[in-house]
Parts: sequence; structure tokens; C-alpha cells
Amino acid sequence: MADADGEFESVLIDVSGLSLPELFSLDGTVLGEALNRVRVEAAAPREVVAGFQSGMYEPGA
Repeated sequence: MADADGEFESVLIDVSGLSLPELFSLDGTVLGEALNRVRVEAAAPREVVAGFQSGMYEPGA
């Protein structure tokens, strides 16, 4: 959530300052395994199992 001075506070780990070689060097660590799982799941997305559609119901239609 942003505070009064516009700074954004998050509980997520900020890896934006790391280069790709630095990220790849994390293999074997907990963070490296989590990043690898995200990469694998992004490469082969699962089918949608839930969805939402919004619409107006017109009585008598």
C-alpha cells in the first residue's frame, strides 16, 4: 500500500535489482526453487477451472 510520500510497501521480495545471471545463480535455494516453479508454470499454463462473467439480467427476456 502506498503511504503519504508515495512509497510502496510490500511483503514480496524485490528481485528487480538482480540481473538474469544472478537470478539463475539462485538454483538450489528456496528462492531459486520458487522462481523456477513460477517460470515452469508460466511456460505451460493450466486450463481454467473457474471463471466469472458479469451481465445484467433482464426479467422476461
